Amino acid sequence: MAFFTPLFAHMEAKRSAASTSSTAHLPARYLPCARPSDKLKPIFISEMTLETHHLGRKILLRLCTKACRLTALLVVAEDERETPILVQMYHQPEENVIPSQQLLKKGMVLLLKEPYFKQTADGAYVLRVDHVSDVIWLHGDDERIPLAWMPRIIELDSAGSRLEGNNHFNKKEWGSALQQYTQAIECSETATDAQISYINRSLVNLRLGRPAAAFNDAVAMNSRLQPTEKGLFREAICLYQLRKFDECLSKLQKLRALYPSNKDVQFEIAKTIARLRECNDGIYEWKDMQQQSKNEDRLVDCATFSKNVEIRQSPGKGRGLFTTKPVVAGELLLCEKAFSYSFTDTDGGTKEHQNILLLDSHAMKALIGGQILNLTRIIQKLYHEPETAASFLEMHHGNYAVLSQGLQVDFKPVVDTYAHTSFVFI
Repeated sequence: MAFFTPLFAHMEAKRSAASTSSTAHLPARYLPCARPSDKLKPIFISEMTLETHHLGRKILLRLCTKACRLTALLVVAEDERETPILVQMYHQPEENVIPSQQLLKKGMVLLLKEPYFKQTADGAYVLRVDHVSDVIWLHGDDERIPLAWMPRIIELDSAGSRLEGNNHFNKKEWGSALQQYTQAIECSETATDAQISYINRSLVNLRLGRPAAAFNDAVAMNSRLQPTEKGLFREAICLYQLRKFDECLSKLQKLRALYPSNKDVQFEIAKTIARLRECNDGIYEWKDMQQQSKNEDRLVDCATFSKNVEIRQSPGKGRGLFTTKPVVAGELLLCEKAFSYSFTDTDGGTKEHQNILLLDSHAMKALIGGQILNLTRIIQKLYHEPETAASFLEMHHGNYAVLSQGLQVDFKPVVDTYAHTSFVFI
C-alpha cells in the first residue's frame, strides 16, 4: 500500500493546480458486461494479465483509501487476498452532484464484472472501469460480501438513520443522504417508518435528477398503506419530471380534492396545464421562455411539441423529417427539449473538466471541457433513467453496433460508454 501514498499525493497536486491540463485516452473499444454476475467466475489481481479485458470473470474489491478525482475517480482497493490495486472509474456522478468523498468511502465493497487490467501513462497498474454498469455495489448483509469484510454489527435505528439523512439533506449532501435513507428503509421495523424513509429518499433522487427512481420510492408503500399528502405530492412532481403530464394533472387534481388548503398544488396544476398546451397544441409563452433563459441556471421549463413532424425513411437518403399535415409559413413544426446539456462557463462541475481532453484514437476524434461533462451526464441519465434510452439510441450513430434496447442485467440497465461516445462525436 505504501506505493500508492506518493502516487495519490502527486494526483492531488495535479488536481489542485487549476491551470493543469490533463489528457485521457479511450482504450480500444470493448463492450460492457452483459452477463449476470452469478454466471461469472472469480479472479484475483495476481491472476490477471496486463492490458487484458478479462471476459467471463469477476472480482470483489474493498476500498482502502479516500477517492481522488482527476480525469476519472481514483481509489485504492484490495481483493480478498489483500492485494492492493488502483481503480480508475470514469463517468461517475459529477463532483458538484455527489462529491467523491460521499460516493466512495473507505470500507465500501464492490463487484467488478469483466475487469480491465492495464498500465497508465504514469506507469501505475490499474483496473480501469469505462462502463458504469460493470460495477455492482454491495451493501449491508449481502451474501456476496466476504465474511472478513462484513461491517461491524451495530444496533441500527430507522429513526436515527432518517435523522442523519435529514441532516445531510439540509447540507445538500445528496450522496450521504441517499445512503442514510436507504439504511433507514432496510432497518425499518414498521410500515410507517419505511413509508417516511421512502418518501424522503424520493426527494433525494429528484435532487439527483433521477425521477424514475424517485417515483418508485414515492409509491413503494402504496400497496400497504394509504398514501400521505406528501407522498401524493411527490408522485405528482415525479410524473412532471418524467414528462407524463396527463398523469401528473390527474394526480394533482386528486390531491387538490383531498387537500384543498395545499397552495403548492394549484401552482403545480397551472404549470402542468401550460406543459399540456405546449405538447398538445404547440402553444408556448415565448417571452416567458426568453426570460427564463436569462435566469442564473438558464434552464427553460417547457414541453416538447412534435405532432407536426415525424421521422420516416427517405428512399436512398436514409431517415428524414417529414411533416404529418399540410403546413403554412410561420407555423411551428418542432420544439424539442434537449436530451442533455452543459454550460461550460457556469457549471460548477465543469471546472473539473475545462482543461481535460478526451482522445479516441479509434475514431480519430477528441472531446474537450464541457463536451466531456455532457457525455458523463448522458451516461448517468441512461443508467438511472433507462426509459429515456429509446429516444437517444434511435439517433444516428454511424456504424457502431449498439446493444439491444432495454437490456438489463443484475436488475440494472447495461450502458455502453463507447456507443454514447460515438453519438456525441457525431
